[in-house]
Amino acid sequence: MIKKSKLIKLLSSLSKQELKEFERFLTSIYFNEGKNYKHLVRELKKFHPEFNHPKLTNEYIHLKAFGKSKLNQKVFLNRLSKLSIVLEEYLIHKMISSNKIRRKTILAETLFERGCFDYLKTVSTSLEKDISELPYDKSVVPLKELGNIKTEYYYLMSDYHNAGKSSENLTLINFLEGLISFMAGKREMYNYENFYNHKPEYNVLKEVLNDEFIDNVISKISEYEFPYKDILILLYNNYKIGTNSADDDVFFKTRDYLYNNHKNISGELSSTLFACLNDYCNNKIEGGNSAFMKYKFEICKFFVSSEMFSSQYIASGTKIKYIHHVLFMNTFNTSIEARELEWAESFVVLYSKLLHPDERQGIYDFCYARIYANKGDFKKALVLINKIKTIPEMYKISLKITHLKFLYKLNNFVDALKVVDSLKNFLKKHSDETDFNVKTCNAFLKYYVPIFELKLKPDKKMIKSLHKEVIDNKDSNNYGLGWLMDRLEELKNEYC
Repeated sequence: MIKKSKLIKLLSSLSKQELKEFERFLTSIYFNEGKNYKHLVRELKKFHPEFNHPKLTNEYIHLKAFGKSKLNQKVFLNRLSKLSIVLEEYLIHKMISSNKIRRKTILAETLFERGCFDYLKTVSTSLEKDISELPYDKSVVPLKELGNIKTEYYYLMSDYHNAGKSSENLTLINFLEGLISFMAGKREMYNYENFYNHKPEYNVLKEVLNDEFIDNVISKISEYEFPYKDILILLYNNYKIGTNSADDDVFFKTRDYLYNNHKNISGELSSTLFACLNDYCNNKIEGGNSAFMKYKFEICKFFVSSEMFSSQYIASGTKIKYIHHVLFMNTFNTSIEARELEWAESFVVLYSKLLHPDERQGIYDFCYARIYANKGDFKKALVLINKIKTIPEMYKISLKITHLKFLYKLNNFVDALKVVDSLKNFLKKHSDETDFNVKTCNAFLKYYVPIFELKLKPDKKMIKSLHKEVIDNKDSNNYGLGWLMDRLEELKNEYC
């Protein structure tokens, strides 16, 4: 029985050195009863690390550890259980003491909860230094910045407490800007799962930057009055609660705050608020509230017309600065989705000049092809699509999907099959594409050809069957479920 116990499993995981440490730990001042178990450990370690010797039985260990006293199985098993608990405590102690970041983080949390703010400030400063000195890796830079958010929180809250919780305390307000950025980017931290698996020191940061910490920050800060309180609540709702339960009133307050104060707050905060409002609108739209499409476009339009848009330029290494293509395409897509075609066209004409020269022509042609398509001129749209030679990698799937839609409208089935093969080959060669992208793209391709065939050769029964199948399939929503359904509705109305 003893061979299968939790205690043996834990002991077998220890190295020889750790086993010696555990013996010392067992007899330390932390455990008054530790001396009662030292003989038990002394006998058990003789079987380390395999613990599979035939002599390893309850009777033999009891005899060697406690002499000829009668074996009481219940008492003996209770001793094993207690020893397991002590061993668990040792493993926890070892894990904490072996990593200074984890150790200081726990100390900072304890000091904060106990109100020891003066000492907390010293510990937080030291912890921040330790995080900043982690080995450099560009993929971990955001993670290290997020790690500093927590230590900065403790540091500034100690200042804030000592200053009498004054709403004029600028250091706290500066911290809140950092917290807002942290919450907006927190999801990105979990994109480093594989990295964590190989870097235990960074896994510590993942542990301390958890939802419980966010909850504690919100509950503490919500007791005070400060300018960004509503904004913080919006971010909290959007991050923690999600679409259905979020507070629309806070959304509108934050939107109005951005409209009225964008010149007086940092560019980073303005951009964060814009991204948050944009995400909030997307969540509401995906949840079925189409009214937020209008709000999304209005916010996007304001962002372009204000100085905030120009603040998004990124340096190219020369005196010239360019607008990032992601911001450009997101703005264009929003205007198309809102059916603001005239505005979209003027936007492309004016702002495509600010794109990097290597990206400019391809993105310009892609956008204008979609503008022509929305005007119903698919021939001109197709000419521009075929003209595109280079475009940023992230738009290549979207470009091919758009190409297929144009060919459908022009009844060009032969060329459509060529583009389908091209897209399949692209997915095979680019294994770095996310599983979600591959899955949804394949779902589009699965239905695209059958729908095209039904357009050329209608079959009432097949149209109804395919219509139901697409409705039931949830994998194609990212790449054209709406478009596929519209085409099937057209066929159903005409032939069924």
